Amino acid sequence: MEALVDLLVEMGYEKGYAEQAVKETDCGGIEAALDWIAEHPNEPGPSHPTEELSTAAVRSYVCEECGKKLRNDDEMQFHSAKSGHCSFSESSEEVKALTEEERKAKMEALRVALNEKKKQRLEKEKQNEIEDEKRRREQGKKLLNAKQEFKEKMERLEAEEKMRQKAADKAYRAQLLAEIEKDKAERRARQNGYASAATTVAPAAPAKPNSASTTIQSDECHLQIRTPCGAPLKSTFKPTDKLADVLQYVCNNWPDKPNGVTRSVVDSEGVTLQTTFPTRKFTEEDQSSTLHELGLCPSAVIMANRETA
Repeated sequence: MEALVDLLVEMGYEKGYAEQAVKETDCGGIEAALDWIAEHPNEPGPSHPTEELSTAAVRSYVCEECGKKLRNDDEMQFHSAKSGHCSFSESSEEVKALTEEERKAKMEALRVALNEKKKQRLEKEKQNEIEDEKRRREQGKKLLNAKQEFKEKMERLEAEEKMRQKAADKAYRAQLLAEIEKDKAERRARQNGYASAATTVAPAAPAKPNSASTTIQSDECHLQIRTPCGAPLKSTFKPTDKLADVLQYVCNNWPDKPNGVTRSVVDSEGVTLQTTFPTRKFTEEDQSSTLHELGLCPSAVIMANRETA
């Protein structure tokens, strides 16, 4: 509303008259206000001031800063608010009201100015939309690049982890085979020692030396139990001990961590025992058999595995 009133005042109409025209037309625009003014010529207007001049000789005002002539106090206040000029002088010269042609020309100039302003606003909005679209595309491109870089990094880390795991498994298998070979060598050495002792004790019976050596039994059974993690468990049993005793020992000393230092007690349910050379997986029926009966004396390597839920 204020913008329409300002335009009408700029065209030479009194502020009160302009406000009435805008109010009567429900802010319908500059053309509606001018049409109302044309239909109500008897209302206070540019040639019918609503306020009497304080002095008959004062017919207008002149801005001393720019020289513009102003019809009344309303125009002077409007000009001051718009331009910031503060120096005005009274004049006895009457400023003529705009003719119909001048009014139409001024209105046309206002229309052109408004259209130009609207055009500039639309162009600016369009340019802003283009800039916003460019920014959105750049942000989308950066996001895609970041996702791709993250994916490649994760794939690289996963591949490196697989390589490390593969190398660790290979090293563990090599260590396990070396331990098995060492145990086999120790077993052969002990068996050769027993055979030599048997030959010394009974030199008169050279026939069937293998049978004589097998009749000699050791009072101890040295077992090395390997688990999926941690150092091997080593313990000495009696040949008459049952496999169930070995299983209980393993469950009471199950390694928690690869360092083999921390151990805990686990349930025997799901824990299985087997030998590698020769390969044999012990069953529930084997639990009641002695270590001697199972051929684990005087020493053996047993693999222990645990099935987890």
